[in-house]
Amino acid sequence: MKRRAGMCGRCRERERAPGQGWCADCHNAYKRAKRYHLRLGQTARRRANTRAYTRVLVRRGKLERGACSWCAGAAQAHHPDYGDPRLVVWLCRDCHRQHHAEFHG
Repeated sequence: MKRRAGMCGRCRERERAPGQGWCADCHNAYKRAKRYHLRLGQTARRRANTRAYTRVLVRRGKLERGACSWCAGAAQAHHPDYGDPRLVVWLCRDCHRQHHAEFHG
């Protein structure tokens, strides 16, 4: 089939957006098929949601970022239980890595 100027290179039915090869519908369908969050397993999705919700709580001022509980340095959030995003232990990067090496394998 010969390609017509201005037509979608995928479906060849609708006009493509200026400077694009595909129409908006084909482009959106392609992006939906490649979405990262849909490929996550149930555990990984729960962890990602907990981390995202914790960031929202910090940004809204509902949860205050603290210093590292072990060395009092600048901290990042550690979740002992991903079922409760408000339960956070603040650990610096080095202490966080050490904690996971000792307790998680």
